[in-house]
Amino acid sequence: MTEAYAFLFEYLVHNENWLPKHTQIDCLNEYLDFACLNKLFFLRRYGAKLSYELKLHRNSLEGMDEMYKTILEESLKFTHPRSHYLSDVDDGFYCAQYLRAWILETQLRAVLRDKFGEEWFNSLEAGRFLKELWFKGQKYDAAEIAEILGYDGLNPKILIREAEQHFH
Repeated sequence: MTEAYAFLFEYLVHNENWLPKHTQIDCLNEYLDFACLNKLFFLRRYGAKLSYELKLHRNSLEGMDEMYKTILEESLKFTHPRSHYLSDVDDGFYCAQYLRAWILETQLRAVLRDKFGEEWFNSLEAGRFLKELWFKGQKYDAAEIAEILGYDGLNPKILIREAEQHFH
């Protein structure tokens, strides 16, 4: 939950409505392309890490250095050292928590836009809405918050659609 809320504000600097009002970026489109590419990189990286970590915890360590290298290189398209196969592992599949947070952040941002408009970040009502969610703390997990927001649990469709729309 905390990561989803953190992403909501971290990605304000990717918002084409927020940026011109709060920055003096000259090359807005180029910056937004780079920001989207950077986010896609991390989504692919954490997806690859989850795939690797699932295999790591199901198998013996034999050959896992090569498995790590192969999975990350196939996903990210650049060389990864085998030697990182144990150091690049998050406790308790935390990479999955990041993926869930990215999905929930996208769902939450869509709700904020739908309820409070494209400039939801300037809305007092949106602030109240967020405070109400935050007041719950970590009582609910990401899937339950997605349901509170009106979704049928976590679903990456909005996240995928955003990425596709940005580059098409």
